[in-house]
Amino acid sequence: MKYDTSIKGLLGQVVHFSSTMMIATMIGMMQGILVLKLVPPSIYGIWASLTLILEYGIYFHLGLINGMERAIPFFRGKGEDKKADAVAGASKFNLMVLFVAGAIIIGFLVLLPGRSWRSEIRVGIFFVGLSALVFLGTQYYMALLKVNQRFKQVGYIQLIIQISMAICLILIWKLGFFGLCIRAVLTAIIGLGFASILASSPHKARFNAPMTAYLFRTGLPIMSVGAVMIVLFSFDRLIILSFLGTTLVGYYGICMALLRMMNLFPMVVGQVFAPVMAHTYGATMSPRSLVKHAVRASALATAMSVAASGCLYFFIPFFVNRFLENYSYGIPSARIVLLTGIMIAISVGPGFLLQTIMRQKEYFLVILATAAGIWAFSIWFLSRGLDLTGVAWSLTAGYFIHAAGLWIYVYVFCRREKKGTFCVEKKIVEADIPFSFPEP
Repeated sequence: MKYDTSIKGLLGQVVHFSSTMMIATMIGMMQGILVLKLVPPSIYGIWASLTLILEYGIYFHLGLINGMERAIPFFRGKGEDKKADAVAGASKFNLMVLFVAGAIIIGFLVLLPGRSWRSEIRVGIFFVGLSALVFLGTQYYMALLKVNQRFKQVGYIQLIIQISMAICLILIWKLGFFGLCIRAVLTAIIGLGFASILASSPHKARFNAPMTAYLFRTGLPIMSVGAVMIVLFSFDRLIILSFLGTTLVGYYGICMALLRMMNLFPMVVGQVFAPVMAHTYGATMSPRSLVKHAVRASALATAMSVAASGCLYFFIPFFVNRFLENYSYGIPSARIVLLTGIMIAISVGPGFLLQTIMRQKEYFLVILATAAGIWAFSIWFLSRGLDLTGVAWSLTAGYFIHAAGLWIYVYVFCRREKKGTFCVEKKIVEADIPFSFPEP
C-alpha cells in the first residue's frame, strides 16, 4: 500500500476527521446534559462510578492496538506486506482471547457470593464490562482504518456511536438505571457492527507467538505513555483540590472543558500523521526522515489551536456570563488555559516521532519534568496570592517545558544519527522475528 504523504492529502484527512469528531463531541455533550435531566443524582452517581470501567477498559487490550497501529505501516514501509498481514491476524486472535478472559473476570465479579454489592451494581458491572469488551473489537477495526489512512470512516464510527447514544436516551427515560445499562451495550454493538462493515477486514485470526511477543513489546510502552499523559492531564485538578478546595475545582470546570476541546486538534492531527511516520521509519530506519512529518504535524495542530483560541478567547465570557453565570469566576483562568492547548499542539509532532522510534524512556523523562514544572510554578504562584489563574499559568509553563523537552530530544537523536551513534534496538525496532505465513 502506498501512503499519501502530501500536504494536501494529509490536510484533507485532518479536516474530515476533525470535523466529524467535533460534531460527535458536541452530540456527546448535549446527550450528556440530557442524561443529567433524566436521572436523579443518586442513580447518576452509581452510573458515573461504574463508567470508570469503560474509561479504563480501553486499555484492556494491553498495548496490542498500539502495537498494531505502529507495526502494520512499519512493516509496509520495510516492504514486508506479509508481516503486516500477520500483525492484523495475530492482533485479532489475541483480542478474542482477551475478550474471553474479560468475560470470565466479569462473570466472577457479578457472581461474587454474599451481599458485597447491591443488585444494581451487579447488573451495572455486567453491562458496562460487556460494553467495554465489545469496544475491543471496535478499536481493532478503527485501528485497521487508521493504518490504511481512512480517517473519514473512523470519524463516522464515532459519529454513529454518539447518534445511537442520543437516540437511546428513550431507554433511560423509560427504564432509568437499567436503560443506562442497556444503552451502553446496545451502542457498543452498533459501533462494532458499523466499524466491521466499514473496515471489511479480510484477515483471519491466527495464533502467532513471535508476532504476539513483538506486539506487546512495542505496544505496551506506547500505551504506557498515553496512560501517564492522562494522569498528567489531570495534574492541575489535583493541585487545586490539594491547596484550594473543591469549590474552586468547580469553578475550574470551564478550564477542564476547554482543555478537552483544545486537545481534540492535536489528537486528530497526531493520529493522521502516526501511520505516515511509522511507514517512513520502516522504509528508512532514520529519525531524521521523520522530522518533516513532525514539523508539519505540529504546525498544522498549532494553526488549528491558535484559530480556535482566538475565537474562544472572546466567546468564553459571553457564553459563561449568559448561560453559566455562577461559574464566571473561572473566566480569567479559562482564557489562560487556551495557551496550554497551543503548547500541547506544538508538542504533538515530536511526541509521535519519539513514539515511532520507540524512545519511551526519554518521553517519560519529559513527562516527569513537565509534572515537576507544573508543581513548582503552582507553589510559586499560589504563594503570591494567585489561585486559579496561578494554576492556569503553571499549566501553560509546564506544557512549554513538555514541548521544549520533546523537541530537544528530537534534535538529540537526529544529531546522533548524523554522527553515526544512533543505536537501533534490533529486537524492538528492526523486528527481526521468526516468521512463517501459512498458505490458505
